[in-house]
Amino acid sequence: MESLDQRRVILFAEDTPSDTILLREFLKYSNLPYRLYIVHDGEAVLAFLHRQGFYAGIPRPHLIILDMGLLKRDDWKILTAIKATPFLTTIPLVTLTNVMSAGNEEQRTALHPILCFLKPRNLKGYRSLVETLGKLIRQHTSRA
Repeated sequence: MESLDQRRVILFAEDTPSDTILLREFLKYSNLPYRLYIVHDGEAVLAFLHRQGFYAGIPRPHLIILDMGLLKRDDWKILTAIKATPFLTTIPLVTLTNVMSAGNEEQRTALHPILCFLKPRNLKGYRSLVETLGKLIRQHTSRA
Protein backbone atom coordinates (compact mmCIF):
# COMPACT_ATOMS: atom_id res chain seq x y z
CA MET A 1 0.00 0.00 0.00
CA GLU A 2 1.21 3.51 -0.76
CA SER A 3 2.06 5.84 2.07
CA LEU A 4 -0.56 8.43 2.91
CA ASP A 5 1.42 11.35 1.49
CA GLN A 6 1.64 9.64 -1.92
CA ARG A 7 -2.12 9.29 -2.16
CA ARG A 8 -4.27 11.76 -4.02
CA VAL A 9 -6.90 13.47 -1.90
CA ILE A 10 -10.44 13.37 -3.31
CA LEU A 11 -13.23 15.55 -1.96
CA PHE A 12 -16.63 14.02 -2.69
CA ALA A 13 -19.53 16.38 -2.00
CA GLU A 14 -22.66 14.23 -1.97
CA ASP A 15 -25.82 14.24 0.13
CA THR A 16 -27.32 10.93 -1.02
CA PRO A 17 -26.08 8.06 1.20
CA SER A 18 -26.46 5.36 -1.48
CA ASP A 19 -24.38 7.35 -3.99
CA THR A 20 -21.72 7.87 -1.34
CA ILE A 21 -21.59 4.16 -0.52
CA LEU A 22 -21.41 3.07 -4.17
CA LEU A 23 -18.63 5.47 -5.11
CA ARG A 24 -16.66 4.59 -1.97
CA GLU A 25 -16.97 0.84 -2.67
CA PHE A 26 -15.93 1.10 -6.31
CA LEU A 27 -12.97 3.31 -5.36
CA LYS A 28 -11.93 0.83 -2.67
CA TYR A 29 -11.53 -1.94 -5.25
CA SER A 30 -9.96 0.27 -7.93
CA ASN A 31 -6.37 0.10 -6.60
CA LEU A 32 -6.11 3.88 -7.00
CA PRO A 33 -3.79 5.86 -4.75
CA TYR A 34 -6.44 7.99 -3.06
CA ARG A 35 -7.79 9.22 0.24
CA LEU A 36 -11.49 10.06 0.12
CA TYR A 37 -13.11 12.81 2.17
CA ILE A 38 -16.89 13.12 2.03
CA VAL A 39 -18.96 16.19 2.86
CA HIS A 40 -22.74 16.31 2.71
CA ASP A 41 -23.67 19.93 2.05
CA GLY A 42 -22.52 23.10 0.31
CA GLU A 43 -21.35 24.88 3.45
CA ALA A 44 -19.09 21.93 4.28
CA VAL A 45 -17.63 22.01 0.74
CA LEU A 46 -16.49 25.61 1.15
CA ALA A 47 -15.29 25.06 4.74
CA PHE A 48 -13.26 22.03 3.57
CA LEU A 49 -11.72 23.87 0.63
CA HIS A 50 -10.79 26.86 2.81
CA ARG A 51 -9.70 24.58 5.69
CA GLN A 52 -12.00 26.29 8.15
CA GLY A 53 -13.32 25.02 11.48
CA PHE A 54 -13.47 21.23 11.63
CA TYR A 55 -11.47 21.02 8.37
CA ALA A 56 -8.46 23.05 9.54
CA GLY A 57 -5.26 21.18 8.74
CA ILE A 58 -6.83 18.81 6.20
CA PRO A 59 -4.91 18.74 2.92
CA ARG A 60 -6.40 20.43 -0.13
CA PRO A 61 -7.89 17.97 -2.58
CA HIS A 62 -6.31 16.95 -5.86
CA LEU A 63 -9.79 16.30 -7.26
CA ILE A 64 -13.27 17.58 -6.36
CA ILE A 65 -16.39 15.58 -7.20
CA LEU A 66 -19.40 17.84 -6.70
CA ASP A 67 -23.01 16.70 -6.66
CA MET A 68 -25.10 19.38 -8.35
CA GLY A 69 -27.97 19.47 -5.90
CA LEU A 70 -26.39 19.73 -2.47
CA LEU A 71 -28.16 20.98 0.61
CA LYS A 72 -27.48 24.34 2.32
CA ARG A 73 -25.93 26.17 -0.66
CA ASP A 74 -26.86 26.71 -4.25
CA ASP A 75 -24.48 24.51 -6.26
CA TRP A 76 -23.89 27.26 -8.81
CA LYS A 77 -22.75 29.53 -5.97
CA ILE A 78 -20.35 26.81 -4.84
CA LEU A 79 -18.94 26.46 -8.36
CA THR A 80 -18.67 30.24 -8.72
CA ALA A 81 -16.88 30.51 -5.35
CA ILE A 82 -14.42 27.79 -6.36
CA LYS A 83 -13.71 29.40 -9.72
CA ALA A 84 -13.32 32.85 -8.12
CA THR A 85 -10.66 31.65 -5.66
CA PRO A 86 -7.21 31.53 -7.32
CA PHE A 87 -5.76 28.70 -5.23
CA LEU A 88 -8.84 26.54 -5.95
CA THR A 89 -9.07 27.08 -9.71
CA THR A 90 -6.25 24.63 -10.40
CA ILE A 91 -8.03 21.73 -8.70
CA PRO A 92 -9.74 19.46 -11.24
CA LEU A 93 -13.50 19.53 -10.74
CA VAL A 94 -16.01 16.88 -11.77
CA THR A 95 -19.74 17.50 -11.42
CA LEU A 96 -22.48 14.92 -11.00
CA THR A 97 -26.07 15.77 -11.83
CA ASN A 98 -29.43 14.02 -11.97
CA VAL A 99 -30.63 16.07 -14.93
CA MET A 100 -28.85 17.49 -17.96
CA SER A 101 -30.69 20.51 -19.32
CA ALA A 102 -29.70 23.21 -21.80
CA GLY A 103 -29.79 25.94 -19.11
CA ASN A 104 -27.65 23.90 -16.73
CA GLU A 105 -25.24 23.08 -19.55
CA GLU A 106 -24.67 26.78 -20.29
CA GLN A 107 -23.92 27.56 -16.64
CA ARG A 108 -21.75 24.48 -16.25
CA THR A 109 -19.75 25.27 -19.40
CA ALA A 110 -19.15 28.83 -18.18
CA LEU A 111 -17.71 27.49 -14.91
CA HIS A 112 -15.42 24.94 -16.62
CA PRO A 113 -15.64 21.67 -14.71
CA ILE A 114 -13.32 19.22 -16.44
CA LEU A 115 -16.08 16.61 -16.64
CA CYS A 116 -19.79 16.47 -15.98
CA PHE A 117 -21.51 13.14 -15.42
CA LEU A 118 -25.13 12.23 -15.30
CA LYS A 119 -25.39 10.38 -11.98
CA PRO A 120 -25.04 6.66 -12.55
CA ARG A 121 -28.26 4.68 -12.24
CA ASN A 122 -26.66 1.25 -11.93
CA LEU A 123 -23.47 -0.56 -10.93
CA LYS A 124 -22.08 -0.49 -14.47
CA GLY A 125 -22.43 3.31 -14.47
CA TYR A 126 -20.50 3.61 -11.21
CA ARG A 127 -17.77 1.32 -12.54
CA SER A 128 -17.43 3.58 -15.60
CA LEU A 129 -17.38 6.71 -13.41
CA VAL A 130 -14.62 5.27 -11.19
CA GLU A 131 -12.58 4.22 -14.24
CA THR A 132 -12.76 7.78 -15.58
CA LEU A 133 -11.90 9.24 -12.16
CA GLY A 134 -8.95 6.84 -11.98
CA LYS A 135 -7.59 8.25 -15.23
CA LEU A 136 -7.96 11.78 -13.84
CA ILE A 137 -6.23 10.87 -10.61
CA ARG A 138 -3.34 9.27 -12.48
CA GLN A 139 -3.03 12.34 -14.73
CA HIS A 140 -2.71 14.56 -11.68
CA THR A 141 -0.42 12.32 -9.60
CA SER A 142 2.55 14.54 -10.22
CA ARG A 143 0.77 17.50 -8.60
CA ALA A 144 2.00 18.47 -5.19
